[in-house]
Amino acid sequence: MADYTVLIEKDPNDAEHLVKRGATYTSLQQYEKAVADYQAALKLKPDDYDTVQRLQYVQGMLQAKNAPPPPSATPTPTPGPGLITPLNVGIAIVALIIIAVILRFVTRGKAEETSSRIR
Repeated sequence: MADYTVLIEKDPNDAEHLVKRGATYTSLQQYEKAVADYQAALKLKPDDYDTVQRLQYVQGMLQAKNAPPPPSATPTPTPGPGLITPLNVGIAIVALIIIAVILRFVTRGKAEETSSRIR
């Protein structure tokens, strides 16, 4: 950083050193200083598209840094328990056992129907 400052003091009309120092400020997240360097470089070399893009990027980062925090999000409701719970599984097993017992009593002692067909 100090090297760029010395170079800029020696040759204040060199836009390249201003751009490089602005890039260094950007990487250090010192966006206000970076904006000042990029604007000074654009005064010296207004047709430098790369510097224009860098300036726009830094201005966007500065706006994001200074933006108010987003409003607190509404909490999402927690879903209730699903259908497959231990209680429901137990009820289903008991119901199947009852149905099996009833069918066993209903069909007890009845012979299967026979047919004269060969199987």
